[in-house]
Amino acid sequence: MSIVTTFESQCRALTSTSSPDEDSSRFLVGTLSPTGNNLLYLLEYKDDNNNLAKVSFKFPFGEVWHLSTSSKYPNLVAGVLGNTGELSVALFKLPDELANSIEDDYGLSESPIEQVFEVYTGDKNLVRLSQWHPEDGSQLLTCANGHMDIWDIERQTKAKSFSLLGSAEKFLDLESGELKPSQVTDLRWSSLFDCSVIAAAVGSKVLGIDTRIPDSSPASVCWLIQDQRCNKVRSIDFNPNSQYYIASGGDDCRANFWDLRKTSTPALNLQTHTHWIWSIRYNPFHDQLVLSAGSDSRVALMRAQSVASDPYGQAVDDDEDENSSQGDDEEKENNQQQDESDTANGDKLENVVGESKTKDKNDQKPLTNEVIHVYQEHDDSVYAAEWATDPWIFASLGLESRLVIGRVPKKEKFNILF
Repeated sequence: MSIVTTFESQCRALTSTSSPDEDSSRFLVGTLSPTGNNLLYLLEYKDDNNNLAKVSFKFPFGEVWHLSTSSKYPNLVAGVLGNTGELSVALFKLPDELANSIEDDYGLSESPIEQVFEVYTGDKNLVRLSQWHPEDGSQLLTCANGHMDIWDIERQTKAKSFSLLGSAEKFLDLESGELKPSQVTDLRWSSLFDCSVIAAAVGSKVLGIDTRIPDSSPASVCWLIQDQRCNKVRSIDFNPNSQYYIASGGDDCRANFWDLRKTSTPALNLQTHTHWIWSIRYNPFHDQLVLSAGSDSRVALMRAQSVASDPYGQAVDDDEDENSSQGDDEEKENNQQQDESDTANGDKLENVVGESKTKDKNDQKPLTNEVIHVYQEHDDSVYAAEWATDPWIFASLGLESRLVIGRVPKKEKFNILF
């Protein structure tokens, strides 16, 4: 059974954040009111008693279009804000009282939200998102005017700027030679590749940008995905446990999974929605589980088993395989004579055991790629769906000001664990 709560204004910004209580999950939500009376909500869900508590804070800094948090600084949140048509990115400090668990619905708190650092000032050409470095929580990624900017939060300065036009212009269809902010729909920072690769969704294409290579070199584009069936890719996410796979969702209403070694066609696609997909997210622990949310008011939970890091059972490292192969050959030779003796003395018993093992193996059905469940608790477009720090809990946010806490079905959970 899902848990539902509502807000006073329309919302599009949702992110998960760490909790002081390991048995609870936390989410942050920002409102999108043009009147200026915006709020920031912290929600805490406890699975053991199925309780959802929330506290709200006055947020006079503008409309909240996007929120992101860092595991390194759990009391900081980056927000993309709108004011009179212009956008900005700023860093905010959450009240100290949130270091404790929320036991009940506090309502409106008088504690202020403090602006620490205005990362990017008002600009109509700012892309409505920001991303923290997956490992170094002191770096923040933004995008404006065709440039990806990496900010040093501790020094409060721009550490690096990378031109999308300089590196990827020949791969993009630009009518005026300019990259409009509406064309860049998502940016994701890979936790693999030494965190040097950033994926950018631009129109129907997804580009992998290696930030170690100068942006003036075409070699900085390390791979290119061109989805012929999708006019616009709206959301992307790297598989957190495999360097080869990335998921995308967009106007074709399908969840597409791409092998970066062969990007001509998707390695897997699942029809999950009847309208555009606005958000697609891998489970950070069990990467066969994937969430998608769309403007058909649906949230889909998928099992992408064949493109998971462990598609057919427990995987063995290639290095471990290589190091042990020589020893395995020697062991096989040493055991060959003993095996022949065992076979001669125990043919009957071995046949019985073999039949039993074969029967057990045949009774176990392999997990397949499929949509596990479709959640339909929303009445309007769902622009965000995020996993909690608990791998079995997630939240989705609809434009009708409704947040839904969902769970992975117990049957699916047990299939993964056992």
